[in-house]
Amino acid sequence: MVKYLLPNRTYLIQRLNEPAERKGKALVNPFSFGAGYSGLEKKTEETLAKIWSWDYMGSAQFEDGIAQRALKSVSEYFSANDFAAGTCHLPDEKEVYYLCSREDEKGVKKTIEKLYSDERSFHLKEPAWVRQSFNNEEYHEKTAGWLELNNNFIFFKDKKMYKRILEQFIEHFV
Repeated sequence: MVKYLLPNRTYLIQRLNEPAERKGKALVNPFSFGAGYSGLEKKTEETLAKIWSWDYMGSAQFEDGIAQRALKSVSEYFSANDFAAGTCHLPDEKEVYYLCSREDEKGVKKTIEKLYSDERSFHLKEPAWVRQSFNNEEYHEKTAGWLELNNNFIFFKDKKMYKRILEQFIEHFV
């Protein structure tokens, strides 16, 4: 098992897919969280649906509002002007974009690098498929970001998705 790089063990990572659309309109999938409870307000769900869609993770640990609590923590970093937004360079000239607390930035970057190189060492509840997504492997090509639920940070392979959520956080919390 990997040595903890952040305050809490990384165990739950929510995959974020490209936005789902129908007839040019963003769709909110009511089944992304199993029983349909994300803990997010309807307006927030609609805003996020334009940025990403939630991948169904298949485990109860991802339900009951844990994603909402993680996003709330990220928004608190922005409200307190204690956030870090940056780029992490991965092998093969790949870039990943992240949002986290300023205090955790170094550990976040190392965690992302380790997830890319050796995800199995984390013994995640459900696979994040970080490397597979970056390599556009079959079944993983739509995953464009991840919400880490134990240490409350977000990271993306998709720069457009990163910029859109960064703009939302800055507009509403800074």
